[in-house]
Amino acid sequence: MFLYLKQGYYNYEYVLLRDDKSPADDTFIEGMLMNRERLFNIIYIMHGNQVDQLIGVKKINSNGQ
Repeated sequence: MFLYLKQGYYNYEYVLLRDDKSPADDTFIEGMLMNRERLFNIIYIMHGNQVDQLIGVKKINSNGQ
């Protein structure tokens, strides 16, 4: 089976279907990440005609600190 997709970015997730009666289980492949701390870097860039300029960087985590 082929699935033709347009060019671009896609978000996807693998899930396990054990039978037709139960909901899809995403923790089987990805693991349980609800209680884990995740770190994010946010980069602010100003796009110009000749060059792009970095104007800010912010680091946050999933715990709100």
